[in-house]
Amino acid sequence: MLVDVSHVSDKTFWDIINTSSKPIIATHSGCRAIANVPRNLDDEMIRAIAKGGGVVCVLFYPAFLEPGWDDKKKSVDAEIASMVQKASEDESGSMAHKKIARDRVRREEYAKRLPLTSVSRLVDHMDHIVRLVGINHVGVGSDFDGVQSTLSDLATVEDLPSLTRELLRRGYNESEVEKILGGNVLRLMEEIQK
Repeated sequence: MLVDVSHVSDKTFWDIINTSSKPIIATHSGCRAIANVPRNLDDEMIRAIAKGGGVVCVLFYPAFLEPGWDDKKKSVDAEIASMVQKASEDESGSMAHKKIARDRVRREEYAKRLPLTSVSRLVDHMDHIVRLVGINHVGVGSDFDGVQSTLSDLATVEDLPSLTRELLRRGYNESEVEKILGGNVLRLMEEIQK
């Protein structure tokens, strides 16, 4: 079993660290040192994951990457609430279709009203983890589903080469890029499977 701490409270995180005998993973989290939101990990948590041989995978959602972005999103949500509600009411389909209609409005309005966040900010989080605990404890945690806003230059899996380019531009070598783009997670999975 691979234990994931990306959606747990701080108390639960520490309970897991103090209980688990195997390395753990944060499948889609960011760094509180850069964007101070509860979902992200603080430096002590990142060190604890690395000390146990685990991996922190950085997600692509701007709310967890860009300082202040989530507050701006909340403001936009208040401004567009009636548009979102109308889209839901106008949709005659199932509840799932109504959600799709609401999310479409949010996606369109967020694109117009919120500041762009790029792959550069994503790599800032990865850099922070590498400086803190080393190259063997960082990975990719995209989390494309369920979000209405993506990075300006990394909106779909087709854009993953922009992440590779940014890592190389910042001086990571090919071996280090391979670790970040999946090697570290594969190592962790193999270790857990033993």
